[in-house]
Amino acid sequence: MPNSKYKKLLQVIVLLLAVAFAVYRFGFGGHRGGGGNGDGVGENDCNWTERVPVEELVFVSHARCRMACRDIDAQLVEQVYLHGEVNCKKSSIKDGKHRYALEKADNQGDRIRIIVEDDDGKHVIVTVIRLDRDDKCTCS
Repeated sequence: MPNSKYKKLLQVIVLLLAVAFAVYRFGFGGHRGGGGNGDGVGENDCNWTERVPVEELVFVSHARCRMACRDIDAQLVEQVYLHGEVNCKKSSIKDGKHRYALEKADNQGDRIRIIVEDDDGKHVIVTVIRLDRDDKCTCS
């Protein structure tokens, strides 16, 4: 009978480890990521592929200011928009709208991140970041 006790104990331990891994991997309640107002984008929401033609992108003044002081032109932003990968950890939901962090390396190897807000099908470029360099932008 002692073997039976150890076998049951081992089964319980394996089950607990599997549950702990699932919670770690998928997060409690299915949310990962963060930012914004604390409503992270769920992993299923992070598989964003519906992109509008670049001619329809809307740039807010903050994004234009960041682009100017970080030496990033609209063509590079468009390339990141079209071919960038979604960073779920940096994506969020703000005021009920999804904000996606798209990242891609430029020709010099710098990582560029853009934040795109989906405003009922209208895609708004909120900000633009060159991740591999510090800057002294004073945009508000």
